[in-house]
Amino acid sequence: MRSRAWLTFNVRQKSMAYFVDLSSYRYGSRTQPGVIHIGWLDAAHEFAKGSVAAALIAKMKQKAARPVELYRGFHVCEWCGQKEARGCGEIRVVRDEVTFAAPVLIVHYIEAHGYLPPAAFLRALEEEPNQSLEPTTMLGTSAAEQPLVPSIVVAHL
Repeated sequence: MRSRAWLTFNVRQKSMAYFVDLSSYRYGSRTQPGVIHIGWLDAAHEFAKGSVAAALIAKMKQKAARPVELYRGFHVCEWCGQKEARGCGEIRVVRDEVTFAAPVLIVHYIEAHGYLPPAAFLRALEEEPNQSLEPTTMLGTSAAEQPLVPSIVVAHL
């Protein structure tokens, strides 16, 4: 039987993985061709600053409410350490043959710390149609069309 310490190891604050904007995606133990990093910031590296249109921030918030590529545990903002400023998972934006992958904390980085994502990401987000409010699966099909299967909910203390 595993100890309680094993079950809670990811609840502690972790440093965010840092990747240069527009670099090829590599997170965990795999790569994803055609996917590039956006907004994987840490306190040890400088980042571009500026303003982002409110409509684009609203789109990112909508996506962050339904993250993909979920991992165990969460990351806390390295600049302010607010418990409310933590995230698990990513948002994805697709344009042409490129998929932009950003941590859900990108919204916080923009609003609280003035992060300015690359123009290519902002254009892709702007041109992307608004998401429907119906939940979808990772495969992009309607959740209503999927068979019911048990799921595990991980709660963070």
